[in-house]
Amino acid sequence: MIKNISVKKNSLKYWQIKIFSATWLAYVGYYFARKAFYVVKSPLADSLNFTALDLAHLGTAYLIFYMVGQYSSAYFGRKLGPKLLLLIGMGISLTCNFVFGISNSFWTILLFLSLNGLAQGTGWPGCIGSLAFWFSRKKRGTILGFWATCYQVGSVISTSFAAYMLGEFGWRWSFFGASIVLLIIWFIVLFIHPNRPEDVGLESIKDNDDSCEQDDDPSGKLGWSKDVWSTVITMGLIYFTIKFLRYALWSWVPFFLNKNFAMEASNAGYLSVVFDLAGFAGVLFAGVASDKIFKGRRSLISAIMLTLMAFAFILMYLKG
Repeated sequence: MIKNISVKKNSLKYWQIKIFSATWLAYVGYYFARKAFYVVKSPLADSLNFTALDLAHLGTAYLIFYMVGQYSSAYFGRKLGPKLLLLIGMGISLTCNFVFGISNSFWTILLFLSLNGLAQGTGWPGCIGSLAFWFSRKKRGTILGFWATCYQVGSVISTSFAAYMLGEFGWRWSFFGASIVLLIIWFIVLFIHPNRPEDVGLESIKDNDDSCEQDDDPSGKLGWSKDVWSTVITMGLIYFTIKFLRYALWSWVPFFLNKNFAMEASNAGYLSVVFDLAGFAGVLFAGVASDKIFKGRRSLISAIMLTLMAFAFILMYLKG
């Protein structure tokens, strides 16, 4: 019996489960250190005499440095390894949230929100980089399909947690609580996340399809035709629009509900979770519908979903 357990603990599958779990929890943890600010905007502004424009400047600073962090993390991930990248990013992020909880200065919060943006940018590259070392290319699609639930689950849980801490202990504890949760996850990653299979005595993951088939074009150049360019640009603009609207709702729904409908700040935080829950259902529906109903015509389901989204925003503008 002991021998069987020992073999199991040294198996690739055993470590893959640990890596999957550690990175899934890590990305959920990043959300705890990201969403608290959005939930407590209204009471924070009332307490520190911030205007809506002040809050907008803070949110903009965070997003700018979040973008910079995502670009730079790809470079540092190759130099440091995904585990160290995650530990550094989570460590900085939980520290920033603790500072938010004790701060009374706009400039202090601005500085550490910017730093938090850089740290948050390590999450996706660090987690995806970890999974790439542990799962073969043929399995990554399925693995990522399950793993990607972390950002939906993380958003729902972290928003609800911040709202609970706000209602029970005040806005500062939304930040303190986020730091504590992320610190626990930090230790989990520290102890159960080796960088590569070789670090635990296993062979590295080798793909049998590493060699690409030769293209008919003898020059070997990518076929960046006019159609390819137009498709890439169109998809990029669409995703930019979706991301813009998503962050607009994330950033302002709790504040809007509190200020415009006199809703308790904590209840406004809870209600804002509806957006994430509907998004989770939408992802599942779009995936199934594109295969079963539209027979793989993904652009058609995208057009329908975008039309519904535009209609919803127009309705909110007219009736909200």
